[in-house]
Amino acid sequence: MISDELEKKLFRDTAQYGDKYVEHLLEQYKLYLASAEKISDRRQTANSFFLGLNTALLGLLGWLHTSQNTKSDVLFVAASVAAGLICFFWYRMMRSYRDLNSAKFEVIHAIEKRLPLSMYDVEWDVLQRGTDRSKYWPFSHIEMNVPLVFIGIYPVIILAELVRMTWPSLSVFFCR
Repeated sequence: MISDELEKKLFRDTAQYGDKYVEHLLEQYKLYLASAEKISDRRQTANSFFLGLNTALLGLLGWLHTSQNTKSDVLFVAASVAAGLICFFWYRMMRSYRDLNSAKFEVIHAIEKRLPLSMYDVEWDVLQRGTDRSKYWPFSHIEMNVPLVFIGIYPVIILAELVRMTWPSLSVFFCR
């Protein structure tokens, strides 16, 4: 929950602000909700981009794997390492989006204390604040696993290619 210090910083004294305090509070609340929605949209766009990029990289790795020259072997390993790093950055970006949205909803909950209804806060209570997975499993917890799956795939691919390059007699196991 938001601290008293942050709440004091968030809310100004109504007497000092004037007659339009409530009207402006509602308008700012609407704008803030829209900004939270934009964060979710940007997060989804980033997920789509990184998923597409990983699909393309796996396609490139498949093509490089079937190539019969030594340069493609080096390129294969380099592309796999780069793909793993890209997935790490994807994971970190998703974590940042999650943290930013969490902060935004803390502020939204604080604003709702001053409004007639606290819809988002009550909704979160109904969902037991995401602690009971049978009731609700936060999307951010699920989506954070996708880059981790890809991060796990690339070392296996690199290892398999290094084994194939080092011991060509084992290439039977690597479909070449």
